[in-house]
Amino acid sequence: MVWSSSLAMGLSHVIMCLCVTGVWCQVTPLSLNTTTTISPTTPKPTPANVGHVTVIGRNETSITLQWNEVNGTGITYELKFSNGSNTTISVSDGNGTVTYTVSPLTAGTEYNFTLFTMSEGGSSIGYNFLAVTAPANVGNVTVMEQNETSITLEWEKVSGTGITYELKFNNGSNTTNPVSDGNGTVTYTVSPLTAGTEYNFTLFTMFKEIPSRAYNFIAVTRPLSVVGVNVTGQNETSITLQWNKVNGTGITYGLKFSNGSTTTISVSDGNGTVTYTVSPLTAGTEYNFTLFTMFKEIPSRAYNFIAVTRPLSVDGVNVTGQNETSITLQWNKVSGVLMEVNYLQSLLPSMLRL
Repeated sequence: MVWSSSLAMGLSHVIMCLCVTGVWCQVTPLSLNTTTTISPTTPKPTPANVGHVTVIGRNETSITLQWNEVNGTGITYELKFSNGSNTTISVSDGNGTVTYTVSPLTAGTEYNFTLFTMSEGGSSIGYNFLAVTAPANVGNVTVMEQNETSITLEWEKVSGTGITYELKFNNGSNTTNPVSDGNGTVTYTVSPLTAGTEYNFTLFTMFKEIPSRAYNFIAVTRPLSVVGVNVTGQNETSITLQWNKVNGTGITYGLKFSNGSTTTISVSDGNGTVTYTVSPLTAGTEYNFTLFTMFKEIPSRAYNFIAVTRPLSVDGVNVTGQNETSITLQWNKVSGVLMEVNYLQSLLPSMLRL
């Protein structure tokens, strides 16, 4: 049996117990001079949430984020995004900004981010925001066709869904070209344009209004064609041609004829006529000519025409016989004019009767 007696604070506390049957004994008193006070625990405050996150840079594989630090010491940040991974971002205490680049990412993709502030007090509620990577750039553009008023372009689609293309050129206008998702090619005709003109194009891929890096290229329209050629002179070895210049600067002319050779004819810019003598040629010969204009090595549609050189003259006629009613003449044939000689012979009787 145990019996105890409480005394005033700071005095001994006597505990009595029955040591032997029927006999009381006293246990050595314990000192209670020291008291222990347990203070109540004050919970750490939950850290404040980040107020705003700004995307300050992006490319096909990364997004750079920036935000203002929240007040407090021992603060870290945890970033969670679409693929489920969490990234802890440690920063020094104090005011200022935090800049963090998320990488590697996929081009032309929208990511759902949640940014938490972390401290001994736990986690903030999280700041949610969206950000996208830049879409992949077009790799190459091919000019499939061109005429005086249009240029047809073709390029391979870039990977991604919801991709559009924006084409900007000299006059500053932008053309948006929506296409279906998936692999394949995009064919687009730019029109109306001016004949014989060089255009500087910039092609962007677009995703959620975010452009890719620019793909720059140059393409030209076909120059206007010559509409008529006049033969202003010809002799046994040359033909002189004349035509009106076509509109445009930097225009040259290419003349191709029967023997297959092509002659480039350079002229000054501006209105007026072009006069050109083709030489040396063969007397009494018909030539098939093709005249085309050239701009930046791009030819116009061909203008085809025929012209002939003057035949050689007869170099002498001999009277080999004559009587009361006839004169017999003789001369050497000239090359290529047998038909004309026969025709003249048939005229002799009537001529002699004049």
